[in-house]
Amino acid sequence: MKPINKMTQGELGAYVQSYLRDKGIEVILSGGAAVGIYSNYKYVSKDLDFVNVFAKNRRIIRTAMAGIGFEEGGRYFKHPETEFFIEFLQVLLP
Repeated sequence: MKPINKMTQGELGAYVQSYLRDKGIEVILSGGAAVGIYSNYKYVSKDLDFVNVFAKNRRIIRTAMAGIGFEEGGRYFKHPETEFFIEFLQVLLP
């Protein structure tokens, strides 16, 4: 695996999504990071927004993210080796 400090935004997104899927947490990349990847980085965002598909409990996500070195700070997760930060969005269905 490539070190986190060498990952592009797209690589980091794929890594986090794959890691969480292995932990039973289904997320989908959305927002500015998805636009950046799609536009070949003509639009740049410093965060990665993931939709928490099945509304997993925040505590479960926090524990999983700690396993790869991310710490929660407010509504974001940050890693000391990257400038990108991660946010989890929850879709509220009626």
